[in-house]
Amino acid sequence: MKPGAAKPLPGIAFDATLPWLEGFAYGLRQPCMGGEIRFHHATPAMLRSLAAALAQAAGLTTPPGQESPVLECARVIASWTTLLQFQSRIPVMGDAWVRVVDPSCCEVAFPAYKGDAVLLALRHVGSLAHRQLRGGSAVATPEEAGALHRALRAHRPAGVNAFSIALAAHNLGMPWCSDANGMEVLGTGAHVRWMHSTITDRTPGMGMKLAASKSRTASVLRAAGLPGALHEFAASADEAVTAAGRIGWPVVVKPDDMEQGAGVAAGLESQAEVREAFRQAREVSSRILVERHGHGWTHRFTVSHGRVVRVVRRMPGGVTGDGVHDIRRLVEMEAATPLGIQRMKVMGKPGVTLDAEATELLARAGLGADSVPESGRFVRMRRRDNFNAGGTNVDLALDAVHADNRRLAVDAAMSLRLDIAGIDLIIEDASVSWLVSGALICEVNAMPQLYAAEDDPIYERLLLDIMGEGPCRIPARLEIHARPPNVTVALAGMPAWDANGLSCAEGLYVDGRRVTAAFPNTFAAARALLARPDVRGALCLMDERDVLRHGLPVDRWDSVQRVGASALEPAARKRLEWMTP
Repeated sequence: MKPGAAKPLPGIAFDATLPWLEGFAYGLRQPCMGGEIRFHHATPAMLRSLAAALAQAAGLTTPPGQESPVLECARVIASWTTLLQFQSRIPVMGDAWVRVVDPSCCEVAFPAYKGDAVLLALRHVGSLAHRQLRGGSAVATPEEAGALHRALRAHRPAGVNAFSIALAAHNLGMPWCSDANGMEVLGTGAHVRWMHSTITDRTPGMGMKLAASKSRTASVLRAAGLPGALHEFAASADEAVTAAGRIGWPVVVKPDDMEQGAGVAAGLESQAEVREAFRQAREVSSRILVERHGHGWTHRFTVSHGRVVRVVRRMPGGVTGDGVHDIRRLVEMEAATPLGIQRMKVMGKPGVTLDAEATELLARAGLGADSVPESGRFVRMRRRDNFNAGGTNVDLALDAVHADNRRLAVDAAMSLRLDIAGIDLIIEDASVSWLVSGALICEVNAMPQLYAAEDDPIYERLLLDIMGEGPCRIPARLEIHARPPNVTVALAGMPAWDANGLSCAEGLYVDGRRVTAAFPNTFAAARALLARPDVRGALCLMDERDVLRHGLPVDRWDSVQRVGASALEPAARKRLEWMTP
């Protein structure tokens, strides 16, 4: 540096040198992408200080001084990048792969669900690290954090269940990937299963068709001797009012063919309310039902493969008084609770606001936004009790729910032949038999949304039900070839370890016979073989260049063998070693 020249400022930069890999590599259990994180003009002491500041800002723990400063810093940046995506319900799990390139640079392979999401989170962390290096704070402002979360939401999987299914599979050590059609693929070979949300590859289409119509569902339930609702269709608001008079007040107006409470209005007690409810329901469906209002709480029974695995009582959106704060303030306080924050992450909107529906229900209770309800009083502000309408789920212990009610839920799912179902039972007290107290099944959901917390084991229970007892993987061997393999020799050696499936670029062989056309590369061939339910053991022959371009088709192998002298350049050979087990 010349005398009088300004001292170079420290900084950080990321160069995306590693391509997106649709397969597995670097010991990660999902696709990955990455590159180099380089620190400019940063001393070891500055890097250690930066790692500590970033870890504190992210809520991570890191043992300072246990690794080289650049490695320690890169690990914290990688962990925070992954955590930010996870907190936005993007299924990225596990630690990144990190190696030191030189004292100022590390190479990182990030677990990735979508590459753009990785880059969004990494740029955010990088900007905070850059700011910290130059004397600022690594703590994001609320505006910065909010902007990132809104941007990341566009890259998370559709629906509520997909994230939790991926997390459960990861926790259970099950092979998992998301295919091009948005299905979750679990297991390999003879153990492979497909899921789309909570629909499985064995959920019958006929049951789904019946569950998609509330009137058909009710008809099936009543025919089975179960308490299905009695409805009347209404083609106009006038017909809805007339139907309500025949059925008896209060009534429910709802679409016949919508899910998650869309267009539903319950507890209607006047012609004006029915007309308005009909108008709103007609905005989302042309098939409108009127039914008698069922008195009691809605209880969601989650049924999996013939048994009840969860029961929750649904509380409608509202607030509980504390005798101090008015309702306006209670609404603000509810939005700031962990559940309120989680609801914003999942739904992108608060559960309860002081809108027209809330104002009307408050007025019916003799309250207003400035009222201070007494301590413990629940104030209802939503007609519906769905999670996306501000509802809250209160878990009930299974042994506290009467056996007759659990049996009813199982019978309802069985009536529609559903392997997984959400049975919505309206009953005052779930500990009392429905045969004594009466009850109403208002809906059977063939694709129940569970809205489970991240530490809730219910998704793990579902996956264990779906996959069954025993292994979820078939034996799988990998051969990485430098040159085209001799398929005849490979086939001859397979019976020795009870493998009946082989993949190569020319096609798939099952039980000694070729059963497919050629594939564009050996990665695609191997992935196709491992997805076949008639394969009980697999030998995958892959070209070393395809491994570099695509990664591996599964995260774990019984054995890996390299065949032939590599034709790759030294740097590519080293890369192949890092990528493969």
